[in-house]
Amino acid sequence: MPRPNILFLMSDQHNAKCLGSYGHPVVHTPHLDRLAAAGVRFTSAFVQNPICTPSRMCYLTGQYAHNHGYYGLSGPCPHQLPSLFQQFHNAGWFTGAIGKVHLPDGWIDPHCDFLTEWSRPSRAGVPPYDIWLRGRSDFPPHNEQHPDGRPDPLGKELDFDTGWAPVMTDEFLRRRGDRPFLLWYTMGKPHQEYSPAQEFWDLYPDPPMPPSADDDPSDRLRPFRRAVQGQREHPPARYEPADYASLRRRKLRGYYGNITQVDDAVGQVLAMLDRRGLRENTLVVYSSDHGDFACEHGLLEKAPGIASDAIGRVPLIWSWPGRLPAGAVREQLVESLDLWPTLAALCGLPSLSMWDGHDLTGILRDDGPEVRDAAFTENPWTKVIATRRYRMAWVPQSMYPGDPVHGELYDRLDDPWERRNLYGQAPYEPVVRELTERLTDWLVTSQHPVTAWPIPPHPSMDERWAQELPGDQPLPEDGRTAAAQVRRAVDAARDNYL
Repeated sequence: MPRPNILFLMSDQHNAKCLGSYGHPVVHTPHLDRLAAAGVRFTSAFVQNPICTPSRMCYLTGQYAHNHGYYGLSGPCPHQLPSLFQQFHNAGWFTGAIGKVHLPDGWIDPHCDFLTEWSRPSRAGVPPYDIWLRGRSDFPPHNEQHPDGRPDPLGKELDFDTGWAPVMTDEFLRRRGDRPFLLWYTMGKPHQEYSPAQEFWDLYPDPPMPPSADDDPSDRLRPFRRAVQGQREHPPARYEPADYASLRRRKLRGYYGNITQVDDAVGQVLAMLDRRGLRENTLVVYSSDHGDFACEHGLLEKAPGIASDAIGRVPLIWSWPGRLPAGAVREQLVESLDLWPTLAALCGLPSLSMWDGHDLTGILRDDGPEVRDAAFTENPWTKVIATRRYRMAWVPQSMYPGDPVHGELYDRLDDPWERRNLYGQAPYEPVVRELTERLTDWLVTSQHPVTAWPIPPHPSMDERWAQELPGDQPLPEDGRTAAAQVRRAVDAARDNYL
């Protein structure tokens, strides 16, 4: 069997409830639904950060944000931090990234044979999508970060997700020759602006609001209360009518339309694989960097989303014809940082001690046991733990002194829309204590120190990093001490300084 191709399809800001295969009664996702019917669908997949760059870093490093260090957008290039692309590039795969990459500049560039980011300036100082669009439309590309919705005058064929990116994908496949490929096809939708092509906008003339749309936010953390109050009292509308009810209806209409446009882009790329006879030997993964409130609790986009299932849980579908089960559903807790370890295992590549993620092949193939009993999402001062039954957000009381709400706790089974905060209620104090202890244990045992005595440090990578490693040499690690090394030292009673 030849080495498999890998197609990692990532959307931006896709609420896990908003697909047909995940049970949504309105949203049209025929191509993603067929992908799920031909593969394995996860119902409890959590990202490790609620915004773009740090979440993408978790996918591509296999590490939690407190280890890779990125909690904000972009940032300096982490030269010593290996990526998924580096391992597969060194092992002979033709590697590429197309679309909304949104990583620290220059990080994956040395290990991508094909890299074109729609918003990064080209050598001419103009983003490649803008150059492509010239001569095709007099209407300029736009990326207005506001929550209102309208149809996109550019239309499907000129949109960067459904027009430009498929053209670039076809070019990537042409250039790869006979080499196996790893392609990260990363889309900008359904993230705002909420402006799908007219044909997708027209599918949702009067979208139903989620059941929590008008809930009282008084039992939520301060940023959540502030956001709900601000949007209800001062609707950030761009179009008429400008009242809050009309604004959120347009937002949801545009958001659902964006999802269906993402689905159309997925269909285009999968059709390319079929035409080229590549689908059978291509492992396809679909997921998102985080979710969207989609008007849950009356909120219009993703902030402040750290404490909400709508943002932290994402769709996750794996499909590989003949190699993975078809139509399977997995309820085990999984994390975004499991992507790289699992791809490496399926492709016969070695594991790395720098990973915090786990290999999911046992779950994928045989519905095997859980690889973890909790999943985690984090901001610098807010930490979230999800178990099969509960999800809790913890903040230090010093963050909001005097505030009556110091955390959030939800029953995932009885309250999937998170309409009742159980944190601070006497019957749930034992649950809060247990989950707080587990959060503390996770933070302590998962960190990667640069050095730890008596554990030998990794060799310096300064000289090795400047050279392109031959394919037969192991990938360098990130130069830090792995959590597993600390565990081995503790187990060996070498713990005087640990």
